[in-house]
Amino acid sequence: MARTRSLKPQYFKNDLLAECQPLARLLFAGLWCMADAEGRLEYRPLRVKAEVLPYDECDVDQLADELEQRGFVRRYTVDDVTILVIPKFLDHQRPHPKEPTESFPLEENATAVNKFVLAVNKSGTAVNKFEPAVYVCASYPSPSNPSPSNPSVMVPKESAALPKRQPQTTTLVWDCVEGWQGITDADRTAWATAYPAASLTAELAKAGEWLRSNPNKAKRSNWRKFLTGWLTRCQDGGGTDRGNGRRPADDRPPPKAWKDEFVQAPYRTPKEAQQLAQTLKVAR
Repeated sequence: MARTRSLKPQYFKNDLLAECQPLARLLFAGLWCMADAEGRLEYRPLRVKAEVLPYDECDVDQLADELEQRGFVRRYTVDDVTILVIPKFLDHQRPHPKEPTESFPLEENATAVNKFVLAVNKSGTAVNKFEPAVYVCASYPSPSNPSPSNPSVMVPKESAALPKRQPQTTTLVWDCVEGWQGITDADRTAWATAYPAASLTAELAKAGEWLRSNPNKAKRSNWRKFLTGWLTRCQDGGGTDRGNGRRPADDRPPPKAWKDEFVQAPYRTPKEAQQLAQTLKVAR
């Protein structure tokens, strides 16, 4: 549950949320931290309690029912997996762009979903009952988006659907088996112009091998950004031929000549060295 979320001052003034008991309000804020970047999480009551309310004696299902009855959360089941959705999550939270999503099944694939609604019988008395329905989520009150006083207001399903983040405009991906996929001729032309010192074939191969050697860093949502960063560092470092900032062979100075001409003198015993020293004459 190591995710950073925002809490607005209007949260404490939400009159509809105030109808819930205090632990339900605390649970609602804790669900933000458990939800992924699209406001979804797998609803497992025991796990939710251990993460959000470990020191309180409470029934998480009952608290979640209070929140769902007022439209703050929504639950649905797909293939025996219950997913909890916070409908207005992206209206009030700004997840980090690199925060991954959990790829939960969409609500359109749900089967036999029962939700809380506030119904009105013929006598005009409001009663709670279960029936499939889509309703307005109670958001934090603000001048532009006030809190609804009637949680039974019905809206079309398209209006109540969970807002999604903008999809990526690129299909460029990398796979440890297939390698780079989705690179077009236009991409290669643009990169060759922007990074003339980088050999695209060599740098793409080097980037792929680096990712295979670092599988923990091979999970990205924007591979185009990764490649442009890789090519930028290559260009700034002098290009593919220069390697890690080293000068190419033709720019390096030639080795010193004395190394090639040096011949090691033969070994002489101390007695031979003394005799040789007597024969030498020092010029003055």
